Amino acid sequence: MKKHRLVQFNHILPWCASLPLLLGTWGYYLSFAHEEAISANVFAALRVNPGGAVSVILKSIYRAIILYGLSADESRIGLYKPGYWQLETARWIALFVTTSVFISIIHMATSRMSARLRTLRSDAVALHGDPSLVSLLRRELGTKAIEGTMPERFRARKHILAFQSEQSMYQYLIACHEQFFDQKKKLIYLCTLKASYPSNQDGGIFVSNMAENCARLYWEDRFLRKSERSVAILGFDEYGMALLTQALLVNVYREPREIRYTVYGDGAAYLSLHPNIGQFMSIGEERPGWDSLFFRPKAWEGQLDEIIGADRIIACSNSDEENLQMLDRLIERGPAGQIDVRVINAELPRRLWRGDEENIGIFGTNDKLYTLDVIVRESLLRNAKRIHACYILHEAQTTEACSQRKCAKRNVHCLECAVFRASWEKLGTFKQGSNIAQADHMSVKIREVLADDVAINQDAILRYKSAYELLKPSDRLRLMELEHNRWMRYHFINGWSYAPVRDDAHKRHNLLIGYKELSEDQWVKDEAAYAILTTILLDDQWTCEGLSKRGV
Repeated sequence: MKKHRLVQFNHILPWCASLPLLLGTWGYYLSFAHEEAISANVFAALRVNPGGAVSVILKSIYRAIILYGLSADESRIGLYKPGYWQLETARWIALFVTTSVFISIIHMATSRMSARLRTLRSDAVALHGDPSLVSLLRRELGTKAIEGTMPERFRARKHILAFQSEQSMYQYLIACHEQFFDQKKKLIYLCTLKASYPSNQDGGIFVSNMAENCARLYWEDRFLRKSERSVAILGFDEYGMALLTQALLVNVYREPREIRYTVYGDGAAYLSLHPNIGQFMSIGEERPGWDSLFFRPKAWEGQLDEIIGADRIIACSNSDEENLQMLDRLIERGPAGQIDVRVINAELPRRLWRGDEENIGIFGTNDKLYTLDVIVRESLLRNAKRIHACYILHEAQTTEACSQRKCAKRNVHCLECAVFRASWEKLGTFKQGSNIAQADHMSVKIREVLADDVAINQDAILRYKSAYELLKPSDRLRLMELEHNRWMRYHFINGWSYAPVRDDAHKRHNLLIGYKELSEDQWVKDEAAYAILTTILLDDQWTCEGLSKRGV
């Protein structure tokens, strides 16, 4: 409402600004015409005495303009003098207009100065995009946010582009490419559905796929419980595909659960993108000890009897309207399990189905997705980098000195170190993604060790540490096999296959084999995934200063 009123005021102000000129010219003309004994009617005066009339008009316009400088001819303004009410009204309106302009100039100058000063902050973030999405980020960032149309916002190092339409985002990026890609290196995060990583690290462009972010949050918050063995996915475009892929990556357990995923949509495009899923999933049929994946290309409305029997139903079309329609039909039929529906705003379904809150889960809302940590993936990448740092330490790949600590101690845990950053960037997108997938699976590992469907918090992590230390060797061996299976899933999903000789260029790997076929020295890596878990999640001293204090 406040913004609407401001818009209305901005439309009214230009008309108000012209009133002092019009009224002042009119009033002064009447005053000068009375003094010089010419007709008060301009057209009549122009006919009788054109020269005198033009002279009076020009003088009147000049005096009217001076009103904006808060200067008026007081001798001509009197209660009974010609043009009194016109001049009196004009000079008060002129005062208002001049003051408003002066305040606007001061506000603009201070705003630009404030924006310029904020761009000097290392944590400043410039926001670009649709007001509804920008406001969500601004609310979280507070004084760190830089928005609006001021050119100073391009001075910030970090930028987030959040548009409802990808076409609008790319048009904006192209229109402002000179400001974005000047000599100063910037970090530009594009919120999109269509594209995925890799991110162009050298160019500073990072793609934040909101469908993948939504899927990651969903399976982290709404993890699959032991009692849930069948999942129905309704709607199979970007969100549906991302949810299925993330499910296949994280829902990997010590004991086979024989989870049945049924997708109500055409799976041809998905299977062509992931041709090796059949290496770990049974496609189109159930198989003992394996998870299974079924596609139902026909309309979901005709398959409600099968859908409502699933332990979990996920309505995840790109269209909110379609998801709400699915929810309405499902609630009407009374499904046996939980219904999770993706919408950008939770208020509408909560109001429409107020009595069914226990059966309805809402996810993927804009207020959850459009946060700095989700878009930038700061905490996720931090954990992934810590996994890589521990791997380097285990492999003893470097003993280079850290320039900040000025010592010869191994610097592999220091995420601020240039040597580590170079090592992380050298991994490339696929191997970085492998570390990210391992970070995503850490919560599953904790629940597997605790043998309990618990929420992941500090208490659960500490309990995990104690429980893991008490495990029998045979139990640890099964957990190591679980980690190997998870690692293989990541490779198979990304198009890798087995070959006796490893060939990264052609996505061939010699370790894509059963766990018992591995040599014992390979088992150590899988065990490390459990041994380092508490260090990654609880240890906050991963900087040069923190490591120096610990004497690492």
